[in-house]
Amino acid sequence: MAHRQFDVLTMDVAEPIDGLRRITIEVDTTDEIRVRQLVKFLNRSLEVVKVVWRNG
Repeated sequence: MAHRQFDVLTMDVAEPIDGLRRITIEVDTTDEIRVRQLVKFLNRSLEVVKVVWRNG
């Protein structure tokens, strides 16, 4: 995510459940277009099952 110039505020990796890990990433930006691009990028990653974007 550094090469996409996002400032990562926090990253939390939970214990695996059924072989899957939940990773929560908080980034600092007000640019909704860039966030949508990041979500698309993460969804294209082979090891990512699902991306949920919460604005708040």
